[in-house]
Amino acid sequence: MRASAAPILLLAAAGCALTQATPETHYYLLAVQGSPPARLPAAVRVHPFTIDTAFAGERIAYQTQPTRLDRYTFHRWATDPRAIVTTAVRDYLEPIASDADPPFEIDGHIRRLLERDDASGPAGMLGLDLTVRRGDRVLLSRNYDEREPAARPGPEAAVEALSRALGRILDDAVTRLTAPPPR
Repeated sequence: MRASAAPILLLAAAGCALTQATPETHYYLLAVQGSPPARLPAAVRVHPFTIDTAFAGERIAYQTQPTRLDRYTFHRWATDPRAIVTTAVRDYLEPIASDADPPFEIDGHIRRLLERDDASGPAGMLGLDLTVRRGDRVLLSRNYDEREPAARPGPEAAVEALSRALGRILDDAVTRLTAPPPR
């Protein structure tokens, strides 16, 4: 009787494993809030951004140790992170742009886009190289490295922090582009 009970118990255990629910997958976008500090005196053309390979995947990256990069399984960018950052930049700048030509041509490269949890607390980390041209002139070429504290550990709070960090970068760029030229 014991020999026949073992396969039944194994089948029952396997059946329980099959009925466990798979965690829900969550998808995220960047959402820059607030108002830009000034209006731009020209139209805006945002080119598709590039990204370092380590951060190019749809699974959101996080780091708890300096030499290790991990990815969430059930927390992902809604699409390619290059497109998410490019769209967030366009959505923030287009409403404040005029229709004057030549337009501001904006290129960007994402060096870092992740959640970092360390001794100083959880944060969103954004490394972004931004170049703005108008006609043949380079008006802005800056490498930004932003660490924005997150309200709590986890991907949702990290994405909120990354949105704030991107907003700070864009506000700085707008301020620089609209500042009177030095004499």
